[in-house]
Amino acid sequence: MPSNITIKELLDYPFNKLSRRTQQRLKVYEICAEDFLEFAKEDLEEQDLRSWVDALGNAKRAIECRIDTLLYNYCLQKKSEKEGWYFPKKIEVLRELGIVAPNILKKTNKKRNELEHQYVRPTKEDVDDAVGVAELFLSATDERAIIDYTAPNDFRIELKHKEGLVNLIDYQKNVEKTTKIDSDDGWIEFAKRLSGLLKSSSIRFYRRSRSKEK
Repeated sequence: MPSNITIKELLDYPFNKLSRRTQQRLKVYEICAEDFLEFAKEDLEEQDLRSWVDALGNAKRAIECRIDTLLYNYCLQKKSEKEGWYFPKKIEVLRELGIVAPNILKKTNKKRNELEHQYVRPTKEDVDDAVGVAELFLSATDERAIIDYTAPNDFRIELKHKEGLVNLIDYQKNVEKTTKIDSDDGWIEFAKRLSGLLKSSSIRFYRRSRSKEK
């Protein structure tokens, strides 16, 4: 059985030495972000208010599903659920991690909230924009999950996404330790270090999104 380690102790390890990673595509939810996006596109084929309402809802679901998947991949889903993160907080965390999350996502969220809570009629332009933003966001983010990072002959970090756990295997000391999610914001720093090990291709999305906002 592995012993316990705090997230602060884990952060003392030299992350800059981690040079190898194993990743795979995980099916986190029964309905994925791409499914919701496809539903939204199909809704847009019909030119009536009911279809616009459905398209806007499915575009928002596509965005939220991808956001939750990204949090899951960085072992932050449990923390999000425990602390009751809403959409703006999730966007803030993604930005801290260096993941593309432009302000235009908030516009889509606002339009959907106006529909859901104030029963504001969406325009065709609103819905077209929402579906376009969802498509760009999905294309600019990668939902492949990192399983582990390794510094050969030194240490390895294994991510247990579903449980919100992180295992540390220290080859030098021949020990295995584990830590689990808690209220310590060291988890955000931990996720930031992991995201820093990955290369982001968000520039193209950012430029295209800015052109849509104008």
